[in-house]
Amino acid sequence: MMPRLIVVTDEALSTEAGRSLPETVAAAVDGGAPCILFREKHLTREERTRLASKVAAVLDPGVTLLVSSDPELARAVGADGVHLSSDQPFLESDLLVGRSCHGLSDVERSVAEGADYVTVSPVFASLSKPGHGPSVGIDELARCVTVFPGPVYALGGIGPHRVRTVLEAGVHGVAVCGAVMASPDPARTVAELLEELDATRGGHQ
Repeated sequence: MMPRLIVVTDEALSTEAGRSLPETVAAAVDGGAPCILFREKHLTREERTRLASKVAAVLDPGVTLLVSSDPELARAVGADGVHLSSDQPFLESDLLVGRSCHGLSDVERSVAEGADYVTVSPVFASLSKPGHGPSVGIDELARCVTVFPGPVYALGGIGPHRVRTVLEAGVHGVAVCGAVMASPDPARTVAELLEELDATRGGHQ
């Protein structure tokens, strides 16, 4: 069963908040984060491998690790899955395979490909990717949920106090980047997100 909260990494936001990325991830895990999606696609392969290894090293046993776009890196750091961009060719793998979707057509393609889960973004304006595409909105998000048979995550502009809104669209959970990475207290922010998930639809597996 996929967790209901995915924390997405952003080294730049973490640095602006005065922490290294592994420090922010460790704090998020202390707050109960059940899943980390390592992104950082701007780095060179060597830099990305080094940073991904440091992030993997701070995870508690049982925390799910996903790596964006690179199945070889995912295997190298012992990740549980790989998260594909919307335009990346699908791959058959024994790892979990998720995909970023930006609307209903992307989700329909992911159904045909056999993706294990999808994120739909940006639902709202995104802190980590300002100006990144038009907002999907709640109505389109709800349509995506009806089409995809597996877990659908809302991503983009989501923090505490917005969880209920997207869960009402029927999503399995939320993927959160900026609200955690830029938080002065990532552990507290994650705990608040989990509390809202619990209050809205019992349990945060």
